[in-house]
Amino acid sequence: MRLTRFAEIAFGRFARLVPCDVSRIYRVAVDSVRQAPAFDDGIRCRFLEAAELRGFMAEPANELNPDTMRQVVAGQVRCFAAIDERWSLAGYACFGNSTIDPGNNRGSGKLHGIGLRLPEGVRFLFQAFVLPEFRGRALMSRLIAQAAAEYTSVGGVYEIVTTTSWTNRAFQLSAERCGFELIGHTAEIVLGGRHFYRYPTGESARYGFFGGPSRQ
Repeated sequence: MRLTRFAEIAFGRFARLVPCDVSRIYRVAVDSVRQAPAFDDGIRCRFLEAAELRGFMAEPANELNPDTMRQVVAGQVRCFAAIDERWSLAGYACFGNSTIDPGNNRGSGKLHGIGLRLPEGVRFLFQAFVLPEFRGRALMSRLIAQAAAEYTSVGGVYEIVTTTSWTNRAFQLSAERCGFELIGHTAEIVLGGRHFYRYPTGESARYGFFGGPSRQ
């Protein structure tokens, strides 16, 4: 643990000088997602219709990417949200299919990001966020469980993959609580204005990782 913390500090200092990102890749079968803990807090997790999402995007604190609206309308993304009794947005998780643009999966603004070309039946969890005042209630685990339950019920989706910065312990813990397993890493670094990438090999390569400027 001490070595990991030392590596995180060293990486943080290096990233201030050289734009870079190292991400962990996780996956889980939708029928293996663990049941989220029960909370009697009046918050309900559900699929968010496009019109509802549009309303929540008007509030800057929600940190919703404007391009998400276009992707939801186009059927490329499904958004699940946690909503409290006052109809306030407590958190959300977006699930994309087919080709995931690099702009949806990047670190700093100087990075292009890493995209995916997903096989049929696989969904990519991204733009996952819980507002500060609602943290500590396992909302991310509850959102993932809700999405997995719907995918299992409807059929056609058998696996969820996600990536997160290797220093983002909070999301890693949420993913591991849900049953995600670590399967590899991706990396991007910018040197002399050129972008260099590291993609996983072997079985994980089937997710079609690629890098380059966003097409959004």
